[in-house]
Amino acid sequence: MLFTLIITLAGTFPTSRSVSRIYLFTSIPVLYWLAGGTVILSTLLLVYYSFLLPSLRLTSHDLSQTVLKKREDDPSLSNEGSLLLNMDRKKCFLGLLAICFTLSLPFISKHFLKQYPLIRYWWGSDYVHFVNNPPYIIHYLWAMIFIIVVGINFLPNLKYQNRKLKPQTAKSPKKSKSISQFLNFSFIQPLALMFVIYFVIIKNAYPQNLSKEEIMAYDYHCKMQNWDRIIEMANRKSPAVPMTVTCLNLALYKTGQLSDVMFHYFQNGPEGLLPSFQRDFMIPMVGGEPYYYLGFVNTAQRFAFEAMEALPDFQKSVRSIKRLAETNLINGYYEVASKYLSILENTLFYKNWAKETRKFLHNDVMIQSHPEWGEIRRFQTTNDFLFSSREINKILGIYFQQNTDHRMAYEYLMAYVLLTKDIQNFPVYFQWEKDFSYKEIPKSYQEALAYIWGLNYSNTDDFPFPLNQSVKQAVISYANIYTSIQLPEPILRNQFSKTYWYYLHFRDYKLPNTEINLQY
Repeated sequence: MLFTLIITLAGTFPTSRSVSRIYLFTSIPVLYWLAGGTVILSTLLLVYYSFLLPSLRLTSHDLSQTVLKKREDDPSLSNEGSLLLNMDRKKCFLGLLAICFTLSLPFISKHFLKQYPLIRYWWGSDYVHFVNNPPYIIHYLWAMIFIIVVGINFLPNLKYQNRKLKPQTAKSPKKSKSISQFLNFSFIQPLALMFVIYFVIIKNAYPQNLSKEEIMAYDYHCKMQNWDRIIEMANRKSPAVPMTVTCLNLALYKTGQLSDVMFHYFQNGPEGLLPSFQRDFMIPMVGGEPYYYLGFVNTAQRFAFEAMEALPDFQKSVRSIKRLAETNLINGYYEVASKYLSILENTLFYKNWAKETRKFLHNDVMIQSHPEWGEIRRFQTTNDFLFSSREINKILGIYFQQNTDHRMAYEYLMAYVLLTKDIQNFPVYFQWEKDFSYKEIPKSYQEALAYIWGLNYSNTDDFPFPLNQSVKQAVISYANIYTSIQLPEPILRNQFSKTYWYYLHFRDYKLPNTEINLQY
């Protein structure tokens, strides 16, 4: 829209009629190709400025004088009046021709590009992401812009006509002009403001989707591996959407904080840790990230491919193609990876990356030494099994037992067990042998173990694992409030909302009904 208005504004500067007309008829197809259906607004405004506005500046008084003088058989005035009338007809014809040319462009495009339905050519074939639900509210914006632009020129002209009715001094026209300018801004701008208030705020016709903006910010930082930025955003406002929680939990692991502070933030169940597949173009894109870093390469590959195929405008995603190239490199399918790299080499922003990545084709040594791909390949499973989103804990358990130094698999297993409230099996998983150690038991593990111990024993001093004194005191206080008050949730929320105990008792979650199986 802004680009269209700039092109339209440039069309009002030429003083030559020929240049103005050439600019108009040249800008129509160019602007339609570059900006889609907004060319309709540009054409109407340029026709108004080039053809209609000069004619409107002739007042009814001027036209009547021309007709009277023509009746006095003055040849020069008669010719001048005929010339004015012929010019008006010519202008109207050119303006109508420009409008018809603009309206014909969608039909011309449909004739040469048959793969889209006609409605898409009115918006522009590649300018609306949701092709089955175009933003019709944009028509109100077009109408508002047209009314404002036309009104700014039309109102002062009416004021100029009124001065003919009353004799004024020599300085009065300048005063009248200033009054007209004042009325221009005092009337048109409130009209625009009323439009915004009514349609955007009251009718909620085109609201800002701040939740979607937040998701895209989390997704961007996750893609760019800006883990600290994700945590900064979560500290300002705890995420509540599964996709944003997924990015946060991955960032917490990458910064070594997942097992300690994951319940300091809102958790909505296992979907915020390892999302299930959904037929969408956004959710699988984000949901595939933790699977990729875990080493579930086939799952990450499927998420990326399906997200690309679900794009509503039927385009291809360069980001998905990049991930497909990576997964095939890790799996050792070099010919397939080469195919995807060939596509990326013809892009603007991924060309250099694709050329550098070609060095890794058929070179296992380079891949194994890569800081990201090498680690993922090293942790790949050695046995085939069916991937089921309903049995993530079992899959993570098998996966970790094959690689007991895979810290991410272990921490995601423990987090998944906590999020699904499987406190019965948590101590079993906690005591598994592992080829890494903690300086102290992570806080969320301490809280879960303290709660499990308290179900059967009352003395925390006999606890078999080392607990912080603050955790011991907190679990006793929590238990006293929980058992002594009929409705303890408000009090516990104020004091213990950042603990696993509060999540266990007062956070509900739902597992999706969909089920996918993927063989490794």
